[in-house]
Amino acid sequence: LLNDVPVDVMRNYLGPDSKIIAVSIFAEKEYTRNYNFPPIVTFQQAFNTMLGISNQDFKYPRLLDLYYRCMTLGAHAKELHTTKSADIFILPDLSRYHFFNLEKGQDKELIMIGYKEMKKQLEKFQKNK
Repeated sequence: LLNDVPVDVMRNYLGPDSKIIAVSIFAEKEYTRNYNFPPIVTFQQAFNTMLGISNQDFKYPRLLDLYYRCMTLGAHAKELHTTKSADIFILPDLSRYHFFNLEKGQDKELIMIGYKEMKKQLEKFQKNK
């Protein structure tokens, strides 16, 4: 998770004259969830709210959401750094897909999106040679 697109590792393995194609499927989405809680929350306040016995209208992020967000942000930051040294970087727009809940038939759509983005980036690479 800490180096999802290991361009640096491949560059070291293949040598400086090699051509590296990097592909990322990170779908950067705008974080639109709204939470409502004070800057300082006591354990009792948080516990009561989670149990539904609080008279205050606090809305906290779920622990799993926080963990996932932290992991993806860290991996994405590393990815942005390592992909700069790739000769070709493919980042198809997959923001409308949910990888934990893909529907039947979306695999073909995803392949076609990746194929079109690869063609676009290859043409760009060949023009800049």
